[in-house]
Amino acid sequence: MPASEPATPKSPASAEPAGHGPEEEEERDKYNNMGAEQLLVEIRRMRREHSEQMDAEERARLELEDMLLRIEKHFKAEKVGAGRG
Repeated sequence: MPASEPATPKSPASAEPAGHGPEEEEERDKYNNMGAEQLLVEIRRMRREHSEQMDAEERARLELEDMLLRIEKHFKAEKVGAGRG
């Protein structure tokens, strides 16, 4: 490499812009070959999956918040108990 050319790393992530890889092209081709009814069915399936994922994330977040509150209560009770002893 000539000294005048800057060295630029060539990583797979920078090789192609986002959304232009072979996987994305296959997915676009799949949707381009569907009829309107099939697209609606696919969109409903994707929305259902997304909704289920969001529900699972919400349940996990609430569970973690509850766990943190229980831990805080435990340490506050320990701190109060240590102050008496």
